[in-house]
Amino acid sequence: EVLTKEALDLYFERSPGCIRGKHEGGEDFFMKGCMDALGIDHMADHMLLHDRYASQDDPCTDGWTVAYHFHKKVISWNWCYNEAVCGGRAKSCPQGIEVEYVMPWTPPPPTTTTVG
Repeated sequence: EVLTKEALDLYFERSPGCIRGKHEGGEDFFMKGCMDALGIDHMADHMLLHDRYASQDDPCTDGWTVAYHFHKKVISWNWCYNEAVCGGRAKSCPQGIEVEYVMPWTPPPPTTTTVG
């Protein structure tokens, strides 16, 4: 989820109205329902958010992406951060994060089919 500052300002001002009993679903479902209820419009731009669970499991080096969703393991998030900031999984620039173990990422070989 990518939100503007103005959308968040309205959310923080009016969000108590969004909480009504038990909530079923993830935070994205809750936020969309809340923003809709508050009258905050939305747009879809599938290039802004890199989502591993929407078949976007490529490296985190796309310069257009503003957010990377979601990494359940700390090392996975650290790799993605380093790829975005330094260009590789290791801390190869001053802004990088030290990671305990860095396995080099190489794309899988192309699959071949044999006819026979």
